[in-house]
Amino acid sequence: MKSALVRTTCLFALLLIPAHAETKTELETTMKDMADATHRVKADLALTDDTKHNKAADLKDVATMQADATKGRNFAPKKEASLPPDQQATMTMNYQKDMDAFIADIKTLDTDVQADKWAAARTDFQKLMDDEKSGHKAYRVKKD
Repeated sequence: MKSALVRTTCLFALLLIPAHAETKTELETTMKDMADATHRVKADLALTDDTKHNKAADLKDVATMQADATKGRNFAPKKEASLPPDQQATMTMNYQKDMDAFIADIKTLDTDVQADKWAAARTDFQKLMDDEKSGHKAYRVKKD
């Protein structure tokens, strides 16, 4: 009986795994890591009492964001492969230029957090989110 229960559980678990599970590119994995850090910073910056921020955690997460953005800059977005060959180099150049600006904005956020300039950090963080949104629009493959 126990054996049948284990087999049934295993079969049920296998049914839950998508048959067409797509493997993530290194860029997607890097960006997911950066998104996790970004969400934690966003949650902390949402605090209205500036004496309650977890500065050490914010600095760690901002460092993760910067490292992942720097790493991600060196990969080509999936969308590049869908473009004609004569447009691919231009897209890569634009992507890298935008990532350089994004990295510079992360450094500004880092400076804000280090100096306990929380109002400036909120403003600069919002700029990062706006840049992220426009970057995703320009460089991500649209999901069906």
